[in-house]
Amino acid sequence: MKHTYIDICKIDIEGSEYAWLRAEPFNSFNRIGQILIEVHDYLPNWVQISYTDVQNFLISLEKKKFRIFHKELNIFGFPCCMEFSLIRVDWNK
Repeated sequence: MKHTYIDICKIDIEGSEYAWLRAEPFNSFNRIGQILIEVHDYLPNWVQISYTDVQNFLISLEKKKFRIFHKELNIFGFPCCMEFSLIRVDWNK
C-alpha cells in the first residue's frame, strides 16, 4: 500500500531539525497533518543557537501553514530544548 499522507510526524533528531527544515521539499509539508518536534537551542558539539534562530525556525513552519497548539520545556533535556506540537491549518480539507 502506498501512503500519500502522514497524520502525525514525530521529529527528535538531536539538533538536526534546522538542517531537516532546510532540506525537506516544500510540497512534502502538504501531506503532513501534525508535527511533534523537539527544537534544540544548540547544534551538535554544543554550538549555541540564538533565540532568533529558534523563532525563525518556527516562523518557517508557520509559512508552511503550521500553527503551534502546544509547547513545553523538555525538563529531561533542560536546558537544551523545547517540545512543540503543530497542526496544519487546512488539514481537515
